[in-house]
Amino acid sequence: MIISLIQTRSRYTCEYKFVHKGNVICNSYIQFKLLKRAVDLVKDNRLLYKIEHCPKDDLKKIFNHFPVRKSYLIKDYNAEVCGYISKKSSSFLFGYYYYELMLKGSIYTIYEVG
Repeated sequence: MIISLIQTRSRYTCEYKFVHKGNVICNSYIQFKLLKRAVDLVKDNRLLYKIEHCPKDDLKKIFNHFPVRKSYLIKDYNAEVCGYISKKSSSFLFGYYYYELMLKGSIYTIYEVG
C-alpha cells in the first residue's frame, strides 16, 4: 500500500494529510514545544493517535536488539500506549535506514522515497 504524506501548512505548527488513492485518510498536526515534540493524528476532528518521543529508559523495555536510532511511542485517544515507531539501520556501518511501525500487534516496515 502506498500512502502519500502531503504538507499543507508550515509556520508555528506543521500540518500534513495522509492520502491513499486520492482519499484523505487522516490529518496530522505537529506542535513544536520547548524540549518536546508531539504529533497528533486526527480524523473528523477527533484525535486518533498521539506520537511522542520515547525516552531512553523506555527503549530498554521495548527493544531487545540494536541498532535503534530514534524511537517514538504511539498512544491512542485514551493516552494508552498501543504501538511504537523506531528508526533502524540494516547494518552497523554500511547499511540503510528504515522505520519499523508497530500498531495494535501488526508490524510495518517503512522506507523513505526521495
